Amino acid sequence: MRLLFVVAVLCLSTFSTAQAQTAANNDARRFADNRSRFQLSDIDGKVIKEMNGAWQQCVMGTKDTEAVVLVSRARDGSIKAASGGRSNQAYQFTFIWNPDIIAVIHTHPNNRNPEPQPQDIQVARRFDVPMFTITRRGMYLYDPVADRVSKVKNGIDWLDTSSWTQSSNLAANKARSHDTVVQ
Repeated sequence: MRLLFVVAVLCLSTFSTAQAQTAANNDARRFADNRSRFQLSDIDGKVIKEMNGAWQQCVMGTKDTEAVVLVSRARDGSIKAASGGRSNQAYQFTFIWNPDIIAVIHTHPNNRNPEPQPQDIQVARRFDVPMFTITRRGMYLYDPVADRVSKVKNGIDWLDTSSWTQSSNLAANKARSHDTVVQ
């Protein structure tokens, strides 16, 4: 009889633990879904400040080095933009992938194609995040959900805070941690 009672308690506690884990996983999944949706209207003064910093690092597109801004979403839903640092690499930038990243913004030199290039597209597809390029000819986007490149802003309008009023949804899901190179 005692053995039957212990088995019953174990079954019930295992069931309760599994239910709690399932509920926690569902909450985490809902949080990931909410933060996975990157909207152009999320771009605010802080993001623009980081884009401007990247633009200054590459001397407004006159250097062959690139600069990167990594965008993530905090638990409270706010956007955080952080510089990816400086690179001495010509026409590319290497950084450690963080699964909290929901968008990548980087510069392209003025003497290169301003649109996201095949390696940029490969990174965007691999991590399922939008990949932006900022140049003097405009801001471009590769959206892995739509599987297309589009022009977001003309010239350097991407530096103008008041121009960020549209609310286009872009998919960007969490991914595993890996070294990542963008061009």
